[in-house]
Amino acid sequence: MANTYKNKGASLANTSLTTVYTCPSATSAIVMKINCANTDTSADTSVSVKWGDASASADFFLCKGTILPMKSSLKVGDEEPIILEAGDTIRVQAGDADKIDVTLAILEIS
Repeated sequence: MANTYKNKGASLANTSLTTVYTCPSATSAIVMKINCANTDTSADTSVSVKWGDASASADFFLCKGTILPMKSSLKVGDEEPIILEAGDTIRVQAGDADKIDVTLAILEIS
């Protein structure tokens, strides 16, 4: 089994639910950190983060409509890692376009 550490990131250009990471086939992944940053210098915005469970064909909120003050960040899953199976996703939705940057720290096990 190979262990590969990865970082994934996205700048959310719109308010659509955006897939930031999909666990590859024949792989499990441990998402150790999800960081959402409000890059706006003058206004608060909101963010929602979902885990998509491919085997159950269901989505689950990790946070929903959480307000991020201007120039601040939110760590999701800071206390507990999120375990993903092949095909599972992490998706993020911004309350306003061009204000949220997302970064993930991931360990893939294949």
